[in-house]
Amino acid sequence: MIWLAIAVISVLLVQDFLLYVLWNSYFKSHTSVQSKVVLPTLSVLVACRNEAENLPNCLKALDGLQYPKERMQFVMGNDNSSDATLDQLSKWVSTKPNAVLVEVEEGLYPNTNGKANALHQMAIQANGEILLFTDADCLVPPSWAQRMAEAFVSTDAAYITGVTTVSGDSTWENFQRLDWLMTLGIIKILTDIGSSVTSMGNNMGIRTAAYLQVGGFAGIGFSLTEDLKMAQVLNQAGYKGEHLFSEGNLIITKAQSDLNSLLSQRKRWMAGAMSLDLIWKVMMFFQVIFYPAILILIVQYGVVGIVGWMLKIFLQTAFMKLLLAKIGKKADIRQFLGFEIYYMIVSWSTIVYYFWPSHTDWKGRKYP
Repeated sequence: MIWLAIAVISVLLVQDFLLYVLWNSYFKSHTSVQSKVVLPTLSVLVACRNEAENLPNCLKALDGLQYPKERMQFVMGNDNSSDATLDQLSKWVSTKPNAVLVEVEEGLYPNTNGKANALHQMAIQANGEILLFTDADCLVPPSWAQRMAEAFVSTDAAYITGVTTVSGDSTWENFQRLDWLMTLGIIKILTDIGSSVTSMGNNMGIRTAAYLQVGGFAGIGFSLTEDLKMAQVLNQAGYKGEHLFSEGNLIITKAQSDLNSLLSQRKRWMAGAMSLDLIWKVMMFFQVIFYPAILILIVQYGVVGIVGWMLKIFLQTAFMKLLLAKIGKKADIRQFLGFEIYYMIVSWSTIVYYFWPSHTDWKGRKYP
């Protein structure tokens, strides 16, 4: 048993070291294109379901996008909201000649989840060469559309994933911020070494031609994680994905308010993660199994186990500092130390919650 624990710990430490090395060795910045290049037309899609609380800030951020107005369209979707979402969207769209409002028909595409059903109805109303997706609880920076468009021009990618962080300054919010960044950092590394496997629907762009060729969200089949499934289908069709990780396209999203809502989110993500390639499953396995292994080593050898755990925290912290630097953020040592305890609790709670026989809830819709 002790040798198995040592093997698990060793693999995880090597894995964390490789993340640091690969980030420094293979990072692709997708730098800006020349000013004379004609940028593509864009359609920004935001599906809204009972988002009256979040919409004012979201719409204000969209107003601030720095992109030629004649080359950008907004497609806003009201997904059967029961609050003031429709009223807010109607007023905003009425002031924008380049905006359309789509009243989503419930269950029009039955082989989809609710959000995918909404997004496809919106996408077929879009006229841009590029579809940009974000969520109503997100704040886009002024340079977001520009940076995403430039990345499409400078690459042959069919889809591009942006970088997202969590708002707020509380301890709980800071831990979620590091959690998001570590996940996105791993996605970035795998993408840059040629293994693009997923995307994030709150900061994602897809070439319209590629989207339509695979049938859009209506044609990819049911999934609780429609963004991941879309990336997989595009990959299977021979398309390429890239990851833009910069301060210029950094979107801010709301943190989950408590552990229960966080685990509900993670249960939905786990459903998608189980369809990932073996390399992802192996990486997740060693991240999670590290904790019982290191506790066994501490019980058996005391200080040796503690040193092993501190080495893991050191490597993990070094990696996350690289990620934070790319988006112009910082964190102090207390956040990195506390994150390790947070991550241990959340990772094991997620596994238990995933296998617990309960429905997955998304915006009031329940899925098996």
